[in-house]
Formats: sequence, C-alpha cells, structure tokens
Amino acid sequence: RHLSQHVLPKIFHAGHLIPGRRIALSPAALHHLRVTKSQSCILFNDSTHLQADLLRDGSGTARLSYPNLQQKQSPDSLVEEFSRSILQDCKRAPKVWLAFGLVKQKQVRSLILQCTQLGVTGFMPFMSDHTNVGKGMQIGRYVQDAHKEILIDGIFEDEGGDRRFPKRSGKQNKPMSDKLTSYIHESAGQSERYSDIPETLALRFSLDQLLKDPFSLSRSGSIGHEQIELTAIAVCTARSMGVPRLSHYLGSVASKTLENLVLVVGPEGGFSAREDEMLAKEETWTRVSLGRHVLRTETAATAAVAIASDWADLEDKST
Repeated sequence: RHLSQHVLPKIFHAGHLIPGRRIALSPAALHHLRVTKSQSCILFNDSTHLQADLLRDGSGTARLSYPNLQQKQSPDSLVEEFSRSILQDCKRAPKVWLAFGLVKQKQVRSLILQCTQLGVTGFMPFMSDHTNVGKGMQIGRYVQDAHKEILIDGIFEDEGGDRRFPKRSGKQNKPMSDKLTSYIHESAGQSERYSDIPETLALRFSLDQLLKDPFSLSRSGSIGHEQIELTAIAVCTARSMGVPRLSHYLGSVASKTLENLVLVVGPEGGFSAREDEMLAKEETWTRVSLGRHVLRTETAATAAVAIASDWADLEDKST
C-alpha cells in the first residue's frame, strides 16, 4: 500500500531510477530510514522521483514504484504527464542565479535551503576582500597546470587564518563543494523539487573573477561573448543612493530577451573600497538596491531571489 508522498522522507539518489527495479540504498539513506522509523521513502534525482519500499530481507535494498499509483493510470501516462509539467515549468522562465560572498557555514546552509526552495537555478560562491569564513571551513583554490585552471578541494585556512594554504595535518573536514551539494539536496527534498535541481559552480577567489565571466566554471562552460547580451548581472547593495531598486530594475529589463539573471550579494561587512570603485564602473553589470535596511548576507540573498523569482514567473506567464 502506498503512503502519501508528503509524509515520506525525501532522499537524493545519484543513480538511475527505474520503476520495478530493485536497488541498493546508500548508507546515508538507510540511516535516515532508521532515524525516521520508516520502511519507505521518496528517492529523487534531477529528472524524476519514485517511491522506494525497503525489503525486509536485511539486504539494504528497496523496490522502486510510482508514488500514489492510481489503477486508472498506466505508468506510461504518468511519465508523459510528469514530463509535460516539467517542460511547461521550465520552458520560458529566465534562469535566476545567485552569486554570494562566502560566509560562515551556518549562514551558507540557511542561504542555500531558502533560495533552493524559492527556485534559484544555481549558486556561485566567491571570495571578496572582506570574506572571513572562520576556522574549519574548507574552500577550494586554483592552481595553474598546463595553462588550465583546476579546482582543488580540501584546501582551507590554517591556524593562522590564511585561507590560501592547505592544512598539513589534523582532521579533514568535508569539502565545501560537497557540503553545498548536501544542503541543496536537503532543501530540494523538503520542497519536493525533484527536477531542475540547482547547480553549484566552483568557488571564485575574487569578485573580479566572478564578474569577468560568471559561467566559466559551469557544467556547460563559458557562455561566450555572443551570449553576454542574454545575461543580466545585478549587484545588490544596501543603502545605495542613486541606484534603482531591484524590483524597478527588473521592470526595466522585462521587455528584453534574457536567458540568465545573476544576482550578486556581498559578504558580511559589504564590499571593500576597491571593490566599490570597480563596481561603480558598471561595465557588464548594474548596481541595484534592496532597500534602506542593512541586511545579513543570507537575508539579502533570500530577499533578492524571492523578488527575482516572482519576476521570472510573471515574465513566463506573459510570454
């Protein structure tokens, strides 16, 4: 008997999900089922979601089936209906990306949980002049190898607070990229976002590097100069005089054909004087205001994504 999928634990599964198949659950999934005292869960990946019923043979495997399968609906009709709904949701809406100055782990988790639920397309963490991640937070760094930039996980600040050098000994924490991904999967399961799961781009070591080419480290690579006109970059600031509100700015670009909107939110303490001077040039970006209040990074990010997501939904319905 199928339970309501709203009361079942939601767990991300990286492999293929095929109805009727028997699959081995990950140790994390089995632990989650033990903690929740459940014999079933919803497994999801970036394309579908299925109910997994734990077999009682002690093998740690589960049988996959469609959630709440109705007798009057065939599996093929359910797949067709689900695919059609996803295509309608993702067909025309501009993609909203969030670039945020790296902050402490608890704040990063809060930021990702909320923005994932609000429908953000992906995250672009970066380090600014005022970034202070605190001890124990692993980050990545770039090294030059055969004229190519390679991201290396497992690099984090040492006892002296230098964030550029690897720690030679001691307990190795989970790499930052893995942490961000786990937060995304946690939020996607809570909000039943079973497809179009947000992407996390590799860490940038400066605001300059981010603004130069926001998508150079995405799955599809750089968007290229011919695509730059289809991308709008809005740098969100607090108490800025003479710059438009984000909502007003989005209204001014509503008639344009945009594929991507990149929202940039700084770290605690805001941008440095050097970064402010660079941002004032407004080359391929526009400075916008989130209002008269000074906001924490995670609050500013959530507010910006909420405004932009609502705008993207309206743009989708008007086309």
